[in-house]
Amino acid sequence: MVTHTAPEYKGYIQSSGPSPDSLPAVTGMVVSSTAPSWMKDMAQILKARIGAAVQVCDGTDDEANIQAAVNAVTSGVVHLSKGDFNLNTNNTQAGSPGANSIIYISTDNIIIEGEGPETKLIMLNNPAADRFCFGIHSATAYTRLGVQVRDLQIVCKAPQHHGFRMMGTG
Repeated sequence: MVTHTAPEYKGYIQSSGPSPDSLPAVTGMVVSSTAPSWMKDMAQILKARIGAAVQVCDGTDDEANIQAAVNAVTSGVVHLSKGDFNLNTNNTQAGSPGANSIIYISTDNIIIEGEGPETKLIMLNNPAADRFCFGIHSATAYTRLGVQVRDLQIVCKAPQHHGFRMMGTG
């Protein structure tokens, strides 16, 4: 059995945070490079057991970790921990329909949730073309059901940065 003695871990379980029973069912998890070390350690253990739905970021190109978790979850909640997620706006999803999107959602019933304003997606660089933090695509005329992005901040650092792009064909 693994035990953790970090004060923030004890406080989370004992009193200062929500009880684990009150948390939403999570099917994927991405932990920021600025998250507490105990959280990154726990995520590494989960990743070894669960796979790509759990990711630990290193502070560079964190969009790849978020995308991997989204791709691994067919439906459900992808939880982003507190902390900064650095998104390289020069790395976009290749080709249409995800072009110019940093994180691309192409399935129904995906919820990307943070832990409030302390979860920050920071769009870095100054690209020549528009960049969208989230691209949401449907092959049936803009119908994508149950997609939510909630409880996080998107920090745009250049005029070409935007939060969302809705795309549809059909």
